[in-house]
Amino acid sequence: MKFKSGDKVTVTNPEQPTHHTGGETGTVTGVVTVGGSEIVQLVEDQTGQQVGVHPDEISKR
Repeated sequence: MKFKSGDKVTVTNPEQPTHHTGGETGTVTGVVTVGGSEIVQLVEDQTGQQVGVHPDEISKR
């Protein structure tokens, strides 16, 4: 699934060692490539913090 800035997402498949447990929501601010892997940047609704997640950890709301 492709994500773009402004997409509303939910963490549905958290990967460890992230602090996500599933169910967290946020808004995508951008997508970057780090070391050949795509990382989706989002601002969490619960904390207001910007975090990076793998695309397979999240789904659009």
